[in-house]
Amino acid sequence: MTFSVRALALVAMTLPQAFVDELVRQLGEFTTPSGSVTAASAEVLVGRVARVVHVVPLARSYAASLWAALAEAKRRAKEAAEGTRPREAPVGHFPRRRFATAAAWFRTLLAPPAGASEVFFPLERLVSSTRGGARHAGDPKDFIIVTDASPWGGGGFLLERGCHTEYFATSWPQSLRIGSMEVVAGLPKFQPFWEAVVVLQALILWASGRGRQPFAVLSDCLAALAATAGQKGKGAITAVIREVAWRSARQQWNIFVGHLPSEANLVADALSRLEAPLAVAFPKELEQARRRTPLSVECLWFALPERGQPVSADVS
Repeated sequence: MTFSVRALALVAMTLPQAFVDELVRQLGEFTTPSGSVTAASAEVLVGRVARVVHVVPLARSYAASLWAALAEAKRRAKEAAEGTRPREAPVGHFPRRRFATAAAWFRTLLAPPAGASEVFFPLERLVSSTRGGARHAGDPKDFIIVTDASPWGGGGFLLERGCHTEYFATSWPQSLRIGSMEVVAGLPKFQPFWEAVVVLQALILWASGRGRQPFAVLSDCLAALAATAGQKGKGAITAVIREVAWRSARQQWNIFVGHLPSEANLVADALSRLEAPLAVAFPKELEQARRRTPLSVECLWFALPERGQPVSADVS
């Protein structure tokens, strides 16, 4: 990677163009679902992808698919060597199909298709060269998003300089298919997914179109906050991680997350329970606030890697 000073106290970490071009070429060799690739080339590919993630953290959730493909290919090759399963590829090779979808996605992120004006993820990261860290324009405390989810629905509100200005409330479908996984509302194991979904809905509603305006995002669910800020999670919540990464890169979201204890999150909790069998009263704090309509859960997903290529929908 290369470094250049962009502004006082800021240094840009950038991927060299020659490195990007070579990685795009190598990814192209992995996108065909037939045949095999050498184990050594797969190791090199995943290593180079990890280098991209170091500079572009938003790409982590997409790189994770390649890391998982390599781990699974190694596991099956070991079992084949032990005679416990049929061999999928010649010795020293892995089946290309295990990498094809993830490789196609990552290649598109680095080299957009014809007609796209720019790369989907900016291939650089600004870091502070000072001990105190880089300053950002605005104060995240000026714009605070608070969300919560229940087994019946989700809700959130926007605080602008201490005033409750807008809110939304939505109900969950009985079930939702995310890729090959069916997510069911009301089951405890899927609750972090719904908590992350309502954060995503809130960000689309209020952070999009604001440029680099910083927003504080508060939730009582640590898994949802980790998915939003740390790009970490597993299972169905990875769909939310990819969506946040995709939209954050396109919309330049500037997000600061914070944990809000559940006993202090009563307003958003009430919004999430408006459609519950025993509905709660509408929060008085929001009586003067404007109601907004979020994207429905079924319409959120522009970044699901189901067919090997990102969908061409507009996320502006």
